[in-house]
Amino acid sequence: MVSSCGSNNSVKEKKTQKKSGEPCDDMSDVSAQELEKRSKFGYVKKSSDPDRFCDNCGLHIPPVTDKDCGGCLLFKGPVHPEGYCIQYVAKT
Repeated sequence: MVSSCGSNNSVKEKKTQKKSGEPCDDMSDVSAQELEKRSKFGYVKKSSDPDRFCDNCGLHIPPVTDKDCGGCLLFKGPVHPEGYCIQYVAKT
């Protein structure tokens, strides 16, 4: 059996990544499309601006428990509280 270009293999590898112990790093349930959205929005785990980070962004979804990771209204999957993306909106 011949495989075509193998582009789906990298997506499968990303989706099967195991938890690293940090809930904000577990991307095993995040689709390739959602990972692409994160990339387009320039999402990073650690903001370089001390005044702009996910935890104080109006688009941030707070974690349900202290063991969970927050989320974002723009894309699915866990979001680091210290993270940042270009769509940052200050909480009002």
